Amino acid sequence: MSMLGYEELMRNTFNVERTSVEILLKKVQRAKVSPLRLSTLKSLAKKKPQTISGILLAIGQNNTGGTYKSIHTFFILLENEHILNSKKQGRRTYWSYSTNAEELAKYLQ
Repeated sequence: MSMLGYEELMRNTFNVERTSVEILLKKVQRAKVSPLRLSTLKSLAKKKPQTISGILLAIGQNNTGGTYKSIHTFFILLENEHILNSKKQGRRTYWSYSTNAEELAKYLQ
C-alpha cells in the first residue's frame, strides 16, 4: 500500500490545489484572523452571497456595533486582497468569494 502525499490528500478530500489555498490563507492571516473572523468566512462559504448582519446572525453573534464594524473592516481588507467581492443592492452590501478564492471557499466548507 502506498502513502498519499499531502497534495493528493488535499485534492482528493477538498477538491482543491494545495498551493493556491495556502497562498490565500497567508493573505487571510495578514488581515489578522481571529476565531470570530474565521467563523464568518466559513459561514460565507456555505451561504453566498450574504450580508455581514446575516452572517453574524447565522453564527449566533451580535450583528450591530463593534462586532459588525470589526467584521466589516476585515471584509474590506480581504476585498483589497481580491479574496472577497462586495455588491451593493440598495442600502445593503452583499459579500461573496471572488473567482480567485473559490478554492478557499471549498476548503472552508
